[in-house]
Amino acid sequence: MSYILIAVVKKILITFLFFIGSFVLLYLIKPSFLNQLALKAMNAVMERNCNKGNTKSCMSLVEQFVLFEKFEKAIPFATQACELKYPKGCFKLGILYQHLKMQDQAHDSYSKACALNHLPACHDMAMRYMENKDFDRAIPVFERGCALDEPFSCFGAGYIAKERGNISGAFFYLRKGCDLKNPKSCNALGALILEIDQDMEEAEKHFRFACESDFALGCTGLGEIENRKGNTEIAKKHFEYACSKDEQVGCIQLGFIEISRNDFSQARKLLDPNCKNEDMNACYGMGLVHAHEGNDKMALSEFTKACLHKVPQACMILKEASKTAEKNQ
Repeated sequence: MSYILIAVVKKILITFLFFIGSFVLLYLIKPSFLNQLALKAMNAVMERNCNKGNTKSCMSLVEQFVLFEKFEKAIPFATQACELKYPKGCFKLGILYQHLKMQDQAHDSYSKACALNHLPACHDMAMRYMENKDFDRAIPVFERGCALDEPFSCFGAGYIAKERGNISGAFFYLRKGCDLKNPKSCNALGALILEIDQDMEEAEKHFRFACESDFALGCTGLGEIENRKGNTEIAKKHFEYACSKDEQVGCIQLGFIEISRNDFSQARKLLDPNCKNEDMNACYGMGLVHAHEGNDKMALSEFTKACLHKVPQACMILKEASKTAEKNQ
């Protein structure tokens, strides 16, 4: 009986020591090491799944490598997702190539993503063309994006159409962008209506939406409408709000309001920085300020500069000055 009891006690003791040893071992092994083991095992599973055509697994690996800024290691998995016609994979591949300063490969990847109807890729591609003034390559990409109801693409297509004198195309794309609730498109549409149709009521509607959507240039548009109506004080409030948002066209228009109120000191504060930044409307305004101050030489310089850049009011003043000088000879 004692032998049986000793055997049982030995078994219990061995089991107890085994568990104690296991706990000690787990304590001694760093959690980070265990995490690494688990991560490697999980990555191996995801890589197998990616190789079998599971795009989610491919993208999970991409995101994991991007998180640790291992862009080169992410590229094969983004490439595999792209080859499987997964648009986000192509788009991510373009971003990775950009990080690595491989612009040609980035462009090819964005092109593939856009061809797979990935809207951000279409927009990013077109914006790069726009930055390089390559309108011929930008316009089809913008048009494709707009056809897929991407509002910023509609604005881009409308902008290029306007620059090229295609007024009906500009109206079409800007109106669609505005219908898609893009404030930039609505503002540009309001400006186009004001320029072409002179329909202040219709233009005001679009400017108001842009302004209320916190697009400050729309507030400048509202100020212009009120100014044309003769509501100077209301116009001033709109220009002040736009200027407070660092919208410089609003600041310039506010400068002209101050000139009309004979506050040339305040007008100078608003117009002079913009003139120094080569805004010719502001330089025309500074010509008026200099003329009021009796500085004819500086006034003539600013009017001449503005006229050379096709500011009509400046040219009219120079023409009148020339006529007056001829009469006095």
